[in-house]
Amino acid sequence: MADVRRVLWVSLAVVGLLVIGAVAGYLWQLGLDRADKVASGIGALAGLASLLLGAVQLVRNDHAQASAQRATVNDSAQRTTVNIVGGDNQGQLIQADTVRGNLGKRRRG
Repeated sequence: MADVRRVLWVSLAVVGLLVIGAVAGYLWQLGLDRADKVASGIGALAGLASLLLGAVQLVRNDHAQASAQRATVNDSAQRTTVNIVGGDNQGQLIQADTVRGNLGKRRRG
């Protein structure tokens, strides 16, 4: 598995260097003024692409966090139990994040 990853990273690095070299050669051939305009266009497109990918990632993370939070609440609601002694209310007080079903009094048998 490690060998496959190493080959993949080396391949991506080689392809990246070839693309950078090809773009540099193309810009060299165009001349300084025209290359500046083309490079500005490439930079603008790269900036827009990174903004778009960043927005997509934010939306995906938000959905993943909301889904994980729902799964946590659905699997087991966190509860805190406190014993109340004295006064008119005696027994247990249960505080829960999520409550399902009837909230009426339960009779203990």
